[in-house]
Amino acid sequence: MTINKYQGKTREEALEKAKKELGENVVVMNEKPVKSKGILGAFKSQMIEITAAVDEEKESYTKNMKPFKSQLKTHESIDLSVDDEIEIPIKQPVSVSTEKEIGDTYSNPYKKGINTDTKYIDETDKGLFKSFINEREIDKDFSSLKDEGEVRNFVYKDKASNQKAQKPIFEQLNEKVALESIKKADSKTEEPIKRIIHGKNEAPEIDDRLENLGSMFEKKLGGTIADDKMFYKAPTAEEVNFVKILYRTLLSNEVSEKNINQILSEVEKFIRPGISLDTILSNVYQKLILRLGTPATIKCSGKSPKVVFFIGPTGVGKTTTIAKIASKYKMEKNKKVAFLTADTYRIAATEQLRVYANILDAPLSIIYSVEELNDAVLQLSEYDLIFVDTAGFSHKNVEQKNDTQILINQLDAEYEREVFLVLSATTKLKDLMEISDSFHEISDYSIIFTKLDETTCFGNILNIKLHSNADLSYVAYGQNVPDDLSVIDIQKVVKHLLGGK
Repeated sequence: MTINKYQGKTREEALEKAKKELGENVVVMNEKPVKSKGILGAFKSQMIEITAAVDEEKESYTKNMKPFKSQLKTHESIDLSVDDEIEIPIKQPVSVSTEKEIGDTYSNPYKKGINTDTKYIDETDKGLFKSFINEREIDKDFSSLKDEGEVRNFVYKDKASNQKAQKPIFEQLNEKVALESIKKADSKTEEPIKRIIHGKNEAPEIDDRLENLGSMFEKKLGGTIADDKMFYKAPTAEEVNFVKILYRTLLSNEVSEKNINQILSEVEKFIRPGISLDTILSNVYQKLILRLGTPATIKCSGKSPKVVFFIGPTGVGKTTTIAKIASKYKMEKNKKVAFLTADTYRIAATEQLRVYANILDAPLSIIYSVEELNDAVLQLSEYDLIFVDTAGFSHKNVEQKNDTQILINQLDAEYEREVFLVLSATTKLKDLMEISDSFHEISDYSIIFTKLDETTCFGNILNIKLHSNADLSYVAYGQNVPDDLSVIDIQKVVKHLLGGK
């Protein structure tokens, strides 16, 4: 993928420059007004800068794809069932570097400065799936798929389908990593993972679980004679160890054991002798995609204004997140935005939001009591979106929780409202569960995760989604406004959970 920035007096002029250099299939990733630098910059007119990208590999690949029929159903109408076997072609082996990545074993797709083009197989179990996942092209548009068969067919795209398959994918991995890592099950390469997840004393318990898991799949895969006429071939060591490594990979990404067991128990239902490793993995992939669901974003229905409340504990970045979202809606969607703040507890909280409001040329009002909410909204009725910043507080603080609930419920029914719970991805699971439960008493909400650049484990995104049953929405991964925020990419998260980049 090639990404460049272009400037012009208008958006169209900048886009024309991008198309001239990158081709007609460029995608505008960001757009913002800029001023010329230097002393003379103040006297020059404002320019428009766009960030444009083009994916040459995808462009060449999609030329050979047949178009879908126009009458296909939308994403909301798909009834997915993923318990059947899914046949997936094996890809051509690719050259793989066995060098370790500098830094943490897992790469974070939301962290800056990571070279995502480097393909390698890590020497530890938890990195085993990196090339296995990354070498499959994931289709990001499920909205045009007609039925579950087409979903299965498009979970993975095999760009080397016309080439002869050489060795099974696990055999390729096995030659480089699997046998060595399995032989070292009690060695130093595996102990750090166990200590990180459960502590030193609980490592034998993990081994017991993995052995039980392997036995469960061994029974399903074969090893017994059903009758005199049929003999089921016993599973290979690679097949059993593949499932063990999958378990370890999810566990090391801090997916809870409860959720891992639920997913793998569903996978167990369709396992039978001779099933391919690709089929097992793709089934797990689909189940994770379905569990995480479709992101819920702020939608302007035309009934103005829509009032959007942001709630959450202290220190998670609510105010900065509000500024990022408001900036995107004003600059990218040309919406009129305004701000209200009820955060009169934190020192300089109002001034922080006022700085962002001045930059966006948006009005800001302070609410000192719940009775002032509707009057403030009425004065801003000409705006499309009104973002309300509430005071952060501990989920154990009953008084502040009640005040926030009263504030949200005070809004007149004639106004459309949305509520977003802002959580930090670095908070431990037990606290996240208590926080999500406590804030559910205030209102239903969608979830925003911040500080994704400060962690390498995304398991809690899945854990809290399943625990709260709330929709996921946006993710934030830095301090830059508005660049370091986007709608959550479900497939990127799932690939990361399975060890991909």
